[in-house]
Amino acid sequence: MQAKLSRRTFVKDVAVAAVAAGTSSIGSVRAGAAAARIPCGCRDGHLSLAGKPDAWANMKALGAECIESVVEMNMVCPNLTYAGGKHTLDTEDNVRRLKDDLAASGCRITAFAMGNRFDERLEAELEWARKLVKAADRLGVDAIRIDVWPRKLSQDEIVDRCIHALINEGARVLDDGIAQRASDIDVVYLTGYGFPLYRGGPMLYADSVGLFNVLRRMREFAANPHADPAFWQPAARLAQLAAEGKTFNG
Repeated sequence: MQAKLSRRTFVKDVAVAAVAAGTSSIGSVRAGAAAARIPCGCRDGHLSLAGKPDAWANMKALGAECIESVVEMNMVCPNLTYAGGKHTLDTEDNVRRLKDDLAASGCRITAFAMGNRFDERLEAELEWARKLVKAADRLGVDAIRIDVWPRKLSQDEIVDRCIHALINEGARVLDDGIAQRASDIDVVYLTGYGFPLYRGGPMLYADSVGLFNVLRRMREFAANPHADPAFWQPAARLAQLAAEGKTFNG
């Protein structure tokens, strides 16, 4: 019966396979020529699988010689552990400590990884990137991988975006004469699209929160640097009614 493959054994098996490949002729290497050696590496998230007391011992247990390391915004490398804690890159002394540890262990960092939300904290993240580039240069790290994480949206914002887009489209339907009354649109959404009955329909809901507030919220969405402002351009009737303090059903 074949043994169950765990993540730890998978990483180790890949390491063994890579080392074996590096001792034989590969690719276009001619027979008898010096064999090309493939350094085996892993991401730092795998290190805990080995169960050793520090990052370098974990790397050796996994058969890895090099690693890609995550660096958090406070310049902490959360998975590069040693007896005194976690390596950080926030000061020259700490960078030097990591460099000395790498030299003593024979291990190497080939890339740093950072997760970014540029639309939320642009200036802070640019400063973070500058510091990381400087530390990478000191440590001989050749690459920085930037993962752009999607902005976290609350449940309320998701609902607001959907409903306000629907309200605005309903106002355009009225502008174009496709529907005669706002209540006609509400009836369609209540009976045909499962809009919550207790809300009365998108247009009545807009009246209940105030068209001025609907317009203000749409402008907030349009102001997002990654938004499409044209999408959130208010329909003429919505803008007029909001300016006059009126409602769709008034």
